[in-house]
Amino acid sequence: MFWTLVPLVDNDFHRVEIGYLGAATLLCALLYWLYRQPLRRREARVEPGSTEEMELQLASADEAG
Repeated sequence: MFWTLVPLVDNDFHRVEIGYLGAATLLCALLYWLYRQPLRRREARVEPGSTEEMELQLASADEAG
């Protein structure tokens, strides 16, 4: 939004096109960076019979109605 107000490019149409291209490039780069992150193992698993398991069962039963 800010890019359209900055008069670096004289033509409004070209300014919007360049802004769209820049935003799409930034989004693509950020998604590439995000998906290149290694997956980490989940260290804390829910133990059978623990209070966490009971909370999860109650929450899922509550959501089911």
